Amino acid sequence: MTKSLTNFYSEEQNRQQKLFDLNQKKLNRTVWLRLSSFVIGLGLTIYLIKDFGWSYIWLAIPFMILFFYLVKKHEHLKWLKAYYKNRIQICEEESSSIKGNHKMFDDGKNFIDPAHPYSSDMDLFGRNSLFQFLNRCISLGGRIKLADLLRNKSDKKTIEKRQSAVQELGHNFEWRHDFRANGLMLENDGEDKSEILKWLEEDDLFYKNRFFEAASIVLPLFVFLSIILSFWFLPDRIIILFMFLQLGIVGGFLRKINRQHVNISRKHDLIRQFGKLLFKIEHQEFKADLLNELKSNLTKDKLSSEKEIEKLSNLLRLFDNRLNMIAGLVLNALFMWDIQCLIRMEKWKNKNKDRFTSWLEVLEEYDALASLGNYSYNNPDYIYPEVSETIHQYQFTENAHPLIPLNERIANSMQILGNGQMTIITGSNMAGKSTFLRSLGVNLILAMSGAPVCAKEFVFYPVQLFSNMRVGDDLANRESTFYAELKRLKQIIEKAENTELFILLDEILKGTNSADKLTGSIALIRQLVDTKSVGVIATHDLALGELETEIPAKVRNFNFEVEIKNDEFYFDYKLKPGICKVLNATELMKKMGLKV
Repeated sequence: MTKSLTNFYSEEQNRQQKLFDLNQKKLNRTVWLRLSSFVIGLGLTIYLIKDFGWSYIWLAIPFMILFFYLVKKHEHLKWLKAYYKNRIQICEEESSSIKGNHKMFDDGKNFIDPAHPYSSDMDLFGRNSLFQFLNRCISLGGRIKLADLLRNKSDKKTIEKRQSAVQELGHNFEWRHDFRANGLMLENDGEDKSEILKWLEEDDLFYKNRFFEAASIVLPLFVFLSIILSFWFLPDRIIILFMFLQLGIVGGFLRKINRQHVNISRKHDLIRQFGKLLFKIEHQEFKADLLNELKSNLTKDKLSSEKEIEKLSNLLRLFDNRLNMIAGLVLNALFMWDIQCLIRMEKWKNKNKDRFTSWLEVLEEYDALASLGNYSYNNPDYIYPEVSETIHQYQFTENAHPLIPLNERIANSMQILGNGQMTIITGSNMAGKSTFLRSLGVNLILAMSGAPVCAKEFVFYPVQLFSNMRVGDDLANRESTFYAELKRLKQIIEKAENTELFILLDEILKGTNSADKLTGSIALIRQLVDTKSVGVIATHDLALGELETEIPAKVRNFNFEVEIKNDEFYFDYKLKPGICKVLNATELMKKMGLKV
């Protein structure tokens, strides 16, 4: 299947490259036509005025119209050039990702949180993380939504709705690639978005103020009437008086106007791109309930999000004309430009402020779901798990870690049913205990996010995952590794007493002596079997396996075994029932030249 996906992306890349090349030819041709129409139009204008006067100037108008048409076409072709370039980039990245290289995608390191119940142990964020493996988001908000999907549990109904949405987006690769290619044109959207939201919360300066609304109409009208009347009898100083009056009014509020402009300056391209992305959602037919529920928020009150955002983009572009000092001076003298623009923008804000936030949330939800859809498409052999209503019903058949390459991946099966079930896994070093725990955890995280999992069958009960696998010391708070682990285990016990948990523990109480470690581990397991939680515990302490005899209804033993033949280790990484019989620490030390 990897080969066919690689072929698909290669063919798609070639198709986009041909479109890119064709567009480049059109772009080059348009540049020359635009230049020619301008030169001919300008030359003809000069010639007609010089030899025939103004009466024949209309003959040059078609060339001027053609020039402005070609300017607009040139801008569109430039946009298409960037679009096709992004489509090619997407294919290149996906081809590379299939081969195991994900470094070009954001790894979500800013979401790293050692205090989270499982994110550090499961390598959710950071280099070569699950987030980096999944992430195809084009917005900061989308990345935050994706991180939240991986960090939080969901209920059965929510998960099943997400599954349908992810499955549909997974199949519709053309829509996903189109959406992402448009989104890749967003630049610095996180900071710019926060500034726009800040502007939305600013108090209105001029909207619904009768004086300014009237003045913004009457004073420019007086300026133009005085200009017209000056051809007959009105003195020029009247025109200047009205112009200075308008400049004075604008100048009196210049500091407040500038403060608002700082938040929204040069944001029209970003806003326009948001509009294009919302257009992709608004005008696409979807079947999944979740996708349609989200989409319905874009057309509430019979308002099109794309059209309303287009209006805001145009207003921002007009307002940015003040950035040109000369243009700003002239426009404010003639029209009170800054106040005119702000009145219209504040009117838009009052109408759409709450909707705008909702529209962006819809875009970000689609962004996150599209990432999971992409993951689904790239892994067609993965399955969508069954969400059980039975408390702590789990059936993991041929379960494997999705980040391990296919040719290195070893799958294992396990079944858990009922409260307080504790599965103890013994095994030698490097036999696969930790990897197995992470494969369970990562697939549970994917399952609760609504994504497919790397298994042949996967039945699970939606539950809070909690792990203790990778605990380190905290020098800043003067905490040793052992104390940090004790705090973590206390958290787990307190949580398990009140909440249903799926617990993953790797080598309990690593920082103390063997006798204390064994005593403490047994005490912890006895506490956990009396809760509404289940757990899988990896350990080197074979004595923990005796709990199966003591509490047969609650504790089961499994192991990862190793064979030693001719001083060589042979691992099959397959989970087997019972307690491990062979440990290899001393043999490993001998192989490394250490005397034992």
